[in-house]
Amino acid sequence: MPDLSEHKYQVKHNERFLESFYKPNTIFLDWAVTVLFYQAVHLVEAFLATKNLHSGNHAERNRNVASYLSPVAENYRIMYWESRRVRYNIERPSQKRFDQLTRDHFQPLQTYLSNRIS
Repeated sequence: MPDLSEHKYQVKHNERFLESFYKPNTIFLDWAVTVLFYQAVHLVEAFLATKNLHSGNHAERNRNVASYLSPVAENYRIMYWESRRVRYNIERPSQKRFDQLTRDHFQPLQTYLSNRIS
């Protein structure tokens, strides 16, 4: 399983990838949502690594988030489901929805977890 430093690297890697193609009103907002979600995944896994825990799949990670990260569990849950909608239901998020997801769910999760994995 990846360790703390590998998860932190992947968060930055995903952030750089998002920056490489994202611009407001891009036609790739579905990918922007997906990449943002995977940044959240690696933030969560970095935190769990500090507890010597690792998630083997999304279901296990969702349980770990509920158990160990209740203050931001709803933020993560919303990002998880939004990512699933764009990946599997082929829904196209609006710019407004992406901005809301970033502001209201990713940023609070990022702040909360970054303060605990520094």
